[in-house]
Amino acid sequence: AGIVIVQVIDTAEFEVKATVDELDVNQVTVGQAVQVSLDAIPEARLQGTVKSISPMAQTKPGVISYEAVISLPDPGRYALKDGMTTSNEIVVANRRSVLLVPSKAVSQNGSEDFVTVVVDGRTQERAVRTGLSQDGQTEILEGLSQGEKVLVAE
Repeated sequence: AGIVIVQVIDTAEFEVKATVDELDVNQVTVGQAVQVSLDAIPEARLQGTVKSISPMAQTKPGVISYEAVISLPDPGRYALKDGMTTSNEIVVANRRSVLLVPSKAVSQNGSEDFVTVVVDGRTQERAVRTGLSQDGQTEILEGLSQGEKVLVAE
């Protein structure tokens, strides 16, 4: 049997093995953009892409997830090391010039979403159609215009 004396790695391109929750895995596709940050290098924000998604589930008590491999083709000036811990944001949708309101401003009545707007000093409930939500903000697709004032629940 042979003994490994030296192991060579290609430092021009790194791969990150990430875990994707079963609730999110159907939104992830090969080629999607990923923002990668490293615990050991907090200022590093690297751009990668999803290289592959395992069809086989990883099961831990009460949690089902899937392994995704993220390609980091250019680590730039950062000296990455094997085994470093990363946090990964897979971009599943990217929209520009959207109308956002605080998510706390949106309420539901059955299957409909509503916001409370202030018109001429009075409040009125208005049905809206919502889009994506992230970081406490919700996209409004219909029912509200830019500049209108909404009440936010505390």
